[in-house]
Parts: sequence; C-alpha cells; structure tokens
Amino acid sequence: ARIAKRNEAKAAKERARREKQEKEKAAKEKRAAEAAAAKSKKKEKQKEKEKEKPKAKGKQSKAKEEPSKAGPRSCGSPGHHYEPVGERFPEATAAHCQRRCRETEGCAYYSFWEPKQWERYGGCHLHGQEASKVIAGPDVSAGPRVCPKVE
Repeated sequence: ARIAKRNEAKAAKERARREKQEKEKAAKEKRAAEAAAAKSKKKEKQKEKEKEKPKAKGKQSKAKEEPSKAGPRSCGSPGHHYEPVGERFPEATAAHCQRRCRETEGCAYYSFWEPKQWERYGGCHLHGQEASKVIAGPDVSAGPRVCPKVE
C-alpha cells in the first residue's frame, strides 16, 4: 500500500511538471507569435511610408540644399496645392520646385509655398499620382511634373 501511494505521488508530481512545461511552452509560443505580428506590422507601416515618399534619383540630398536663383518659369496654378502634404524641401521658386519634381522618381505634382519675409527659401512639397488638388491661399501654387506643350 505504501509503495502504491509513493508511485501515485510520483505520478502526480510528474503530471504537474509536464503541465507546467506545456504552459511555459504555450506562453513562449504566444510571445513569439505576438513578436512576429508586431514585426510584420512594423514592416507594413514602413512600406506604407516608403510608398508615400517620392524616391529621389541620383545623389539628390534631402538636406538643406542651396538652389540657384535663376531658372525657367513654372506652369503652376496659383492658389492651389496637392494633398497629402509630404516632406518639405527648400527651393527658391516654383520653377525650381517643379524641376525637383521632374528629377524625382514617383513625383507627379508639386506644391510650392512662397517664402515668408524672414525665410530665404520657400517650401517645396512633392506628390505622387494619387494626390488630389485643393484650393489654398494666395501664397501657394501647384502644378504637374512637366508643363503641357503649348503650340
């Protein structure tokens, strides 16, 4: 009888140990699945951001560039801009902003905010094909990547 009790106690102890191991394994798998889901979600967000940003060609830097003051006129539409508004690039004129758009892969439209009195450069924003044109104030103009040919 004592041997049977001892064997039952050993078996109960073994069952408890296995149950604990199974719970720990399940918890570990759950944490791993949650981490993988979070990583996947983070990658997805990063891809969304990459799609929203126009890709630059060549060695064009997003850092503070000093554009030249001379350049052609733009065929932009005063009092309009495109949404969503993305990253701001410093440019001297709307024509320079349009040139930046032409030189940037994925850019279909540009929006240019005139510089304020205290600013040296205005704000140039580049937009993809999915952007929509909206009415804005008098200090903004927007236009296509390339002006239509007028004959």
